[in-house]
Amino acid sequence: MAALNLKLRPLFRNDGVAQALDVTMVFDTAGKKQDEVVFNHTLMRAVVPTMHNNSAIGLYTVDTKRNTYREFRVEQDVPAGERLTVKYQATPRHVNESTRCGPQVAIEEENGGLSGAGLAFLLIPATGDGDILHDIVIEWDLSSAPSTTRAVCTFGEGQGVSVRERPSILSECFFAAGPLKSYPPVVETTPSAPSATSLSPFGMYWLSDPPFDTSSLGQQLEKLIPRMADFFGDDDRLFRIFIRRNEYKCASGRGLHRGFVFAWTPLSPKAEDMVQDFLMHEIVHNWPRLGFTTGGPEDLIDGWFNEGIAEYYSLILPFVFGVMTEEQFIERFNWRISGYYTNPDRAVKNKDVQDRFWLPGQVNRIPYQRGFMYFVQLAYKLHNSGKRSLDELMREMIKLRATDKPHGIRVWLSFVERELGSPALDDYKEMSEAKPIILPSDVAKVWIPNSNWKLEPVRQEEFYLGFPEENFSAQPRVIAGLDLESRAAKVGGLQEGDQITLKYGFLVDADVWPKMFTMNVKRGNEETPHQITWWPRSWYKVESYQFVRSA
Repeated sequence: MAALNLKLRPLFRNDGVAQALDVTMVFDTAGKKQDEVVFNHTLMRAVVPTMHNNSAIGLYTVDTKRNTYREFRVEQDVPAGERLTVKYQATPRHVNESTRCGPQVAIEEENGGLSGAGLAFLLIPATGDGDILHDIVIEWDLSSAPSTTRAVCTFGEGQGVSVRERPSILSECFFAAGPLKSYPPVVETTPSAPSATSLSPFGMYWLSDPPFDTSSLGQQLEKLIPRMADFFGDDDRLFRIFIRRNEYKCASGRGLHRGFVFAWTPLSPKAEDMVQDFLMHEIVHNWPRLGFTTGGPEDLIDGWFNEGIAEYYSLILPFVFGVMTEEQFIERFNWRISGYYTNPDRAVKNKDVQDRFWLPGQVNRIPYQRGFMYFVQLAYKLHNSGKRSLDELMREMIKLRATDKPHGIRVWLSFVERELGSPALDDYKEMSEAKPIILPSDVAKVWIPNSNWKLEPVRQEEFYLGFPEENFSAQPRVIAGLDLESRAAKVGGLQEGDQITLKYGFLVDADVWPKMFTMNVKRGNEETPHQITWWPRSWYKVESYQFVRSA
């Protein structure tokens, strides 16, 4: 029976701060011919800086075209069943206030502890047998750790966790060790009794206290997530949420296996309504997710599907569950529609999104906005056809993913073509080519029977900061290239040469239609910053649509 043992040993400095993670992996390999891949590793900005292989076989590495993956290949044949022991050390990446924002996956030190996703530091065995189920044991060696140290991964808390899973799933698991706090909170237990958190299928963990009520949030999510699981036909209640504090300006998240991680930063606290919308989006990622067709999980060509469907259900489900009123539902619906039409980069095609996703501008919003509009349009057409609904198609895709069957874009397109014929393929092609999606005026009837909400054309202002976004990452950070006719200058009072502090809002929140943008700047030799606020919109209006209640 295939087995894999993973032992993790956090190393601490004399002051009790975690500084590295010793990794030992033991498994029986499938037979490997010379030059075949024995391990895969995801490359990223948080690439593990120190790792070495102690097995008896020689290895060499090959990086993929986009340098997103590194393959470890054998220099000689390896017989089937040979037990490999691989040891290496992973260290956290260095971060500071100027670190660029990205997905919350890298190993980072926080408040004396360490946390990170498996894809950031684990070598994933290329089993060569279809990634069959293994008996996986995850052990934490805390023998040299401070007494306050707790250790947890996606599959559970404690020094030993066993699960029967595919080895590749470890890359999508999250790991944390240190002075962790949690919901449900830890209760006093005997040495032989597990804690309440480890017994619960739901758990939320953090190393630093966030600026929001974790108990209230934990209670809400503990009730909501099982309802979402039921909606998607999932009877597994395992779900872990990890919260990180970033010293740098980043409050992003990342969906993982049976959970997600998200971050907050004291540099720019998020409004409560934005936090709730963000968390709903991340939770949805646990279920509908497209199997990528090229390049692996960093390929954004098909990112419109995963981000779009998460945007869709993060709006629809709170309304369906009665958490959101009809007025709140329509208000947020209008925000999403505005975001789509007023994005100045809306003409960028799907195939070009990946190369521009992390560059300045609003390209990184396209998969969310365009994908959302695609699924709204599709839900309407399926509703009118009287055939299977979008929800039913998604549940079928989720079943395919759960059973490790093909669930990529070709499978998805075959589903919608079966229901709607060739026009469904035309809709996909036009969406991919950035052709504007025009929703029917009565689209609200899909979710609100006998709705009196009508979608009507309006003119709305494009998103526009008034200066190049590159100013935020320039050294030194100063306002350069300011449009003197912009709202930033005329309304906010921003001036050329103003020094940008790190106290400014998130652009991902600022593109929500009614939101204002606030930033603190220093002027000349002044030490006290000026707080400047303006509506980040152009004076120029573009065609858009909004729901209006009809008489």
